[in-house]
Amino acid sequence: MENGPQPGEELLLRVEKLVPGGRPLAREGGLAVMLDRGLPGQTVRARVVKRHKGRAEAEALEVAVPRGDEAEPFCRHFGECGGCLLQDLPCGEQLRWKAEWVRESLLRTPGACDPETLEIEPARPSPRATGFRNKMEFAFSGQGESLRLGLHKRGRPGEIFDVAECPVMEGEVGPLLEAARRFARDSGLPSVDPSTGKGFWRHLVVRRNLAGQAMAVVLTNPGKNKAVSDMADDLFPACPELVSIVHGTRKGKGTVARPSNVRTLWGADRLSEELCGLRFELEPRSFFQTNTLAAEGLFATVADWAVTDPGDEVLELYCGAGAISLVMAGRGARVTGVENVGAAVEDAVAAMKANGLTGCRFLAGDAAELAASAKTGSPRVVVADPPRAGLAQGVARAIWEKLPEKVVMVSCNPATLARDVARLGPVYGLSRVRAFDLFPHAAHVEAVAELRRR
Repeated sequence: MENGPQPGEELLLRVEKLVPGGRPLAREGGLAVMLDRGLPGQTVRARVVKRHKGRAEAEALEVAVPRGDEAEPFCRHFGECGGCLLQDLPCGEQLRWKAEWVRESLLRTPGACDPETLEIEPARPSPRATGFRNKMEFAFSGQGESLRLGLHKRGRPGEIFDVAECPVMEGEVGPLLEAARRFARDSGLPSVDPSTGKGFWRHLVVRRNLAGQAMAVVLTNPGKNKAVSDMADDLFPACPELVSIVHGTRKGKGTVARPSNVRTLWGADRLSEELCGLRFELEPRSFFQTNTLAAEGLFATVADWAVTDPGDEVLELYCGAGAISLVMAGRGARVTGVENVGAAVEDAVAAMKANGLTGCRFLAGDAAELAASAKTGSPRVVVADPPRAGLAQGVARAIWEKLPEKVVMVSCNPATLARDVARLGPVYGLSRVRAFDLFPHAAHVEAVAELRRR
């Protein structure tokens, strides 16, 4: 048996820091102890639940000594919900830690940066600390009277609890959730079991724009269309701001809230939004930055760093609905956007035409294949905004072959950002990086990194 605390033992621990992902870290002697909750500067009483070689995991039982400046949580679900982990941490401290996670990820990844020159300011704040999300995905779980519609529990991601409010989302969502929950319970139809893919109800996805209009997407397994049509009749009175109700379907296991097929039950096929002075018409499956106002600052930084002269040739990979591409095109760049979701490319083309922009084109297909092909030319700059998994290996290889003067990376995952910067390290050096807080109170941070050819 290893020396030191064992499972079941209670400890009094002072929280040292928050590691990337938001988990608190303390130490007992030389042993690192990861806690399920706690803030830097607090002393907590905790019980060891697991022991690993060189570290332990513990659950916090109570705060024995507060740090003294804890913020008052503004949501009734704080502590139970697995989304906003940091409501009790002052916003300025959140910004400092989020930038620190980006810095730590780069420093501990060999070849990602020069430790002597790396500088990162506190993360740029969101213009709104509440009411900033334009989209939320609420999950169904259970059946009949035990059916739940809400979010995943903190520390127990497989469990769903009923949500009555979500103050980080634009507008009131509680009545809409209650109407959908009540109908799904009364229907007797089960929710989908993610391990088997069997069942019916999957998600209720709610989108809002800055004008206050809302779109509801009821996501289910295929079939039983009448049940969803009947639910739509209950949703509209619960949310007068609705301009669209959509039925989306997908098959298979897992908890992905993106439909394979959609049909509009009532209202508009798309939801309008404005960002950086541009207008977008969003199809239910399109990716769009979840914090519209904060995204404007992020996109402006990308455009500032990528476009230095009118006529610059820019290739954007993983362009989604084309927002960044169109912002750059508005500054005179000639942009080629690449995206594998066909519906998003349709949105991007429609937005380009609606905004009267030229010198911009969009291609649907695999990022690695198109990046390496002659179709995307020889750009001076490559902009990449990949999913959390980061760049596919083939994309990094294609960037080496295209050999642009610089690469501007947008990332929602500091670990994969650091890996990708290191992967491009033999050809490109990190010149600057900036963190953005697009998700206040959550353990997420966005970053923009500029890499210049050596």
